[in-house]
Amino acid sequence: MSLTPDKTTQELEDAFRLFAETSRQMEVAYRQLEGRFAGLNHELGMARSERFRQLREKELLANRLERLLAALPAGILVLDDSGLILEANPAASELLGEPLTGLSWDTVRTRALAPGSGQGQEMSLHDGRVVSIALRSLGSEPGQIVLIHDLTENHKLRALVERQRSLASLGEMVAQLAHQVRTPLASAVLYSSHLRKSEITAERRALILDKTLFCLRELERQINDMLLFARSGHLAFESVDLAELAADLQRTIEPQLLASECVLTLTGMEGQIDGNHEALAGALLNLVSNALEMGAHTIRIAARIDAQVLEISVADDGPGVAAEIRPRIFEPFFTARPGGTGLGLAVVRTVVEAHSGRVALVASPSGGACFQLTLPRHIHPQFLPSGQSLPSAGECVAGGSLRRYS
Repeated sequence: MSLTPDKTTQELEDAFRLFAETSRQMEVAYRQLEGRFAGLNHELGMARSERFRQLREKELLANRLERLLAALPAGILVLDDSGLILEANPAASELLGEPLTGLSWDTVRTRALAPGSGQGQEMSLHDGRVVSIALRSLGSEPGQIVLIHDLTENHKLRALVERQRSLASLGEMVAQLAHQVRTPLASAVLYSSHLRKSEITAERRALILDKTLFCLRELERQINDMLLFARSGHLAFESVDLAELAADLQRTIEPQLLASECVLTLTGMEGQIDGNHEALAGALLNLVSNALEMGAHTIRIAARIDAQVLEISVADDGPGVAAEIRPRIFEPFFTARPGGTGLGLAVVRTVVEAHSGRVALVASPSGGACFQLTLPRHIHPQFLPSGQSLPSAGECVAGGSLRRYS
């Protein structure tokens, strides 16, 4: 079968039309692809610009943080989850010394801290500086941040403030002492001046001597009070036998009890505690003497002791303590009694607190005053003073017996 010319022409025309249509479609597809490529290229450029911007911001932030860490006065360490130091700022290097990075925190801590500086938050370095150390978690990341603050200047300022307070208190104490001793001293001088008169009788001379001796003893009592009050923070501790303490107190106060027709009973004073015999006896003597001066006819001292604590109550049948002055009775130099020094109960509180105890005015069944002393039987060595003691026997003991500390 042979093709006619018309049919051949038609087939060629159909082929050309198909080719043209295919070319057009390819051109459209190419243009679409080209447009898509341009769009993707633009998006890639935008993404690249955004990524560059973010990287730039992160770089700026990293530089800012680096400068901030370098400027911080506190030391900062960054630890990994195994405790190795990854980063350290200059303050940390200045406080702890080099090297730091790559070492374990435990190694650096042992190297930098002074022996015996403890395990608390405040510790001492080898050079004497005091630092606080705190650890913080990194949150979602493994590891920790160590914050190190230099507290040396704070401690110096605190010590300076305490010194200023101590000097101010000392000045007030000296002024009060001068005021307190002026009266008995002036009386003693006045009485002794009469002894120069030749016309006075022997009986009158003996009376003047007695009055002069009374004034001098009052002056000595006030000085002993002040010494005990000032030094009770530095007592020498030993084992104190309560029975001996009771016997000394009974022997010392006996003349006053007889003169006042007062009965003193002591119960439960058995056993031993850590303390200072003279100071504790002085504190009890103060409480008994105060009760006598308030007109008590019966005074009861009762002790209760167990493995840890000694409780001593001193109760009387006197008028008691007025409600309006109770908040101030332990203040130094506060007194509601004419001629009182205001040191009696202050000495009691100071002595008790020096023994790591407490004293309180509690309700009394008899209606009088009742003071309760609570003392630990054993005081841990870290609370014991070192190298200091009470005034010498010549200062605290007169005539072979305890002086009254009120």
